Order: sequence, then C-alpha cells, then structure tokens
Amino acid sequence: MIRQLRLYGKPLCYKPHNKALNNLKKDYVKRGFTLIEMVTVILIIGILYSLSTIGYSIYMKALFRNEAKVHLLSMHQKLLDIFLVNKTYSPLPDFIENPTFIPSKSQTSSYRYRIELNLDESSGSYVELIAHPINDQVGDGALYLDTFNDKKHYVNDSASGEFSNW
Repeated sequence: MIRQLRLYGKPLCYKPHNKALNNLKKDYVKRGFTLIEMVTVILIIGILYSLSTIGYSIYMKALFRNEAKVHLLSMHQKLLDIFLVNKTYSPLPDFIENPTFIPSKSQTSSYRYRIELNLDESSGSYVELIAHPINDQVGDGALYLDTFNDKKHYVNDSASGEFSNW
C-alpha cells in the first residue's frame, strides 16, 4: 500500500510502506555488478578481440601478397625494357638477383616471398617470375607472371594445380 503525504490538503510525495522493497533496492545498489554480468562482458570482449585478430591477419597476408605482385610487375617491366633493347633476356643484368626476397633486407629481416626467375636459355625470349610464399606467408599460394603477361595466383605454394587470375 502506498500512503499519501499531504500538506495543506495537497499531495506531497508517495512513500511505499513496504520496507522489504526499500531494503532490496538499497542492497542492489550496494552490490555493484554481478558475476554473470562480469563474465558476459569479458566473453564479449574476448569474442571481439578474436574476430579482430583474425581479420587483421587476413588483412596483413593480403597486404604482403599485393606487395609481392608489385615487385613481380616491376621486375617484369625491367625485363621487358631489357628485351626491347637487346631482343633477348639473356644475359640477366646485375640488378636482378635470383632468387629475390620480398621485402628487401633494408626493410625488414623477415622475408615473406621468394621470387624465382626462370629464363629459357636456348631462345632467351621467354621468362617466368614466380613468387613463392615463405615464413609467416606460407599457405597463401604462389604468384606467377610470364613473358606473355599471364598472371596466376595458385592455391598451393608450389605454383602448380588450381589457380585464379590476378
């Protein structure tokens, strides 16, 4: 029951008679967070952290794959320039190392791709560039580029089997 307080015949405020209800409200305010609430918050934070970590690792692999593509295209362009001048790819110039590692030593000590250069020695008119993933990039699939600008992204790291174009 609610008792109504009046002052000069007008209601002042409502005050509940039930003291158990008042004690319950005071106890709830004093207790703070329950264990279930804390576990729920920690669980939600853990799920968000794991999702962001997975997303970040996928993003970084794609970033390093794109970096390898840029290096492959750059090397391919340099080789084409040499071919246009000399009418052959052979002998290879000194600035193209075989194999070439990406990123270069000046950037970091942890390599992610090894670029292999295959040259047809007999004719000197056909070259293949293959970027094999190494270290933490293993399992991402090899990248392939040849003289005819045939660009492939292989499912496995050995540049054979299933592939998609890039």
